[in-house]
Amino acid sequence: MKNRFFWISLFSILIFATGCRPKNEFQAPPPPPVTVAKPEVRDVTTFRTFPGRLDANQQVGVQARVRGYLMSVDFQAGEMVEQGDLLFQIDPSEYQAAVEAAKASLAQAQAAAALGESTYQKQEELYVRDAISQLDLEVAKAERDASQAAVLQAEATLLSAQINLDFTTISSPISGRVSREAVTQGNLVGSGQGRVLTTVVNVDPIYVYFNVSERILLALQREYPSRTERGGDPNAKVFLEMADGGRQDVDGVVDFVDNRVDQSTGTIEIRAIFPNPELTMLPGQFANVLLPLENPDSIIVPERAIQRDLAGTFVMSVGANNVVEANYVELGEQIGAERIILEGLDPEELIIVDGLTRARPGSPVTPVPADAPATE
Repeated sequence: MKNRFFWISLFSILIFATGCRPKNEFQAPPPPPVTVAKPEVRDVTTFRTFPGRLDANQQVGVQARVRGYLMSVDFQAGEMVEQGDLLFQIDPSEYQAAVEAAKASLAQAQAAAALGESTYQKQEELYVRDAISQLDLEVAKAERDASQAAVLQAEATLLSAQINLDFTTISSPISGRVSREAVTQGNLVGSGQGRVLTTVVNVDPIYVYFNVSERILLALQREYPSRTERGGDPNAKVFLEMADGGRQDVDGVVDFVDNRVDQSTGTIEIRAIFPNPELTMLPGQFANVLLPLENPDSIIVPERAIQRDLAGTFVMSVGANNVVEANYVELGEQIGAERIILEGLDPEELIIVDGLTRARPGSPVTPVPADAPATE
């Protein structure tokens, strides 16, 4: 009986104790932490990029101006030459003979002219003494004038022969780098086919030609009017990016804008000029011309803070009561890991830069400043 009473009492106590426990209630988790920061406002430089091609500032195809057999090639392919340096020598014997013949003809004409002058002087004396007629004097004068004209003709023939003789020596018309010889010793050159014997180019400075659309040209004229004037602006620099992505150490300037827009393409040709003292840039290469554009007081955000959905591009910010808001923005140029925001963002707003996966528009968050010290 006692045992029965004990178990009944114990059971009653357990029921009472169980009924007195507090009920379980749901505790909402705290808003998720996100890292926030204000957009940075600063002056930045962006670049408009245009594909271009390099060209020499001077390029001459060397040709023979007289006909003859090539006696010698007097340069090494690819070497630097100065204006006037000997490149080729044509056999001069034929032209040297022509010069000697012209000299002989000139001497003969000069002798005849001297005789004609002497004869005229004597005839003039006789005419004064009425020893000869007026007609005889006029004949003597005509013969003198004809002999003097023959001297002029002989001098011209000698000059022409000397010019042809000089043309047998082919010199570099400009300073620059010479190409390989297109004709070797012993060949007949200058026979009227206009064959180029070699090419000399000057590439310091070097030109870069590129085309821009009419729309971009109008924008450039508004932003930098001096850059689109003939002669360029020495303070308006452009840069050059080669095919491997490397940028040249030297700066260039726009020095020429064509005088018409190509109707077939809707573009206009522009030329920039770059120093090339090391001769590392060569005609025919392709490169990108980088035109710097100044963007004062630009709003800058990290690229990772930018989100996209079907409605557009947006940046999430923390508004009143720490509630997340979506700010749809217009993007500008990307600068490394940052992006310029053109419209849609106030520079005083706190944007979410980290923890974006924990943030939803309309939901509260716990903002943590990006510059807050780390807690252990």
